[in-house]
Amino acid sequence: MTKQDVPKICCFTGHRHIIATPELNYKLHEAISFAITEENVQTFMSGMALGFDMLAAETVLSFKEAYPQIDLHCILPCRDQDKYFSEVDKKRYLNILSCADKIVYTSQDYSPWCMHVRNDYLVDYADLALAYLVNNRGGTFYTVSRAIKKGIPIKNLALS
Repeated sequence: MTKQDVPKICCFTGHRHIIATPELNYKLHEAISFAITEENVQTFMSGMALGFDMLAAETVLSFKEAYPQIDLHCILPCRDQDKYFSEVDKKRYLNILSCADKIVYTSQDYSPWCMHVRNDYLVDYADLALAYLVNNRGGTFYTVSRAIKKGIPIKNLALS
């Protein structure tokens, strides 16, 4: 087995407040397709925050029929992550979780650091990252910075 044959893991990180334009949807679709077909990614991890994380998770699920070997792992910061979601977002969230291949809770209860623990998990288990980073602050910036320090390749869809 060559290095390229080893299945890889890709994590997603991005801002909560995004506009899911046709252009962003296209870029995300293309990046995930490339990850599957050219990078041998078989596992995708989403932190399931509103915005980019959930959009990426839904996009992965749209590939599962064509690529049954891929898995979606939802890495959740706490059991009640969706507590303050709108009813529409809560329905999307629960639908994604019901289709996920694996759900991991990095903390049982909310705490001031539970999002960082989740973000650390994403980076610690990833071979590459797909990001949507436009602001140099917040959780996405933290996660991308940590991935850079660990030498994980990052594709920022906000720049491409």
